[in-house]
Amino acid sequence: MVTERVMDAADSVRAYAASPSGRRMRRTLGTILILGSPLFFRLPGLRRHPVLRIVEVLGGAALLVALGERLRDWEPDPQSQSEITTW
Repeated sequence: MVTERVMDAADSVRAYAASPSGRRMRRTLGTILILGSPLFFRLPGLRRHPVLRIVEVLGGAALLVALGERLRDWEPDPQSQSEITTW
């Protein structure tokens, strides 16, 4: 029952992401991640947090940029089955 709901939700998200408004949202979020990731790691309040310091040292800004690029360039197939497998 829960698995079916998760699969339905994943299919709904994929269908929305393939729609014109979903494409705009992906492009906007991707651009925000690409342009904002260097600024995110420079915020004074967040900079003091030990976990974010470790992520910054490990190249967190580059990871956020890569995530933004993938999100921006992703073209989902709304008709494909959910990639979530049942256990």
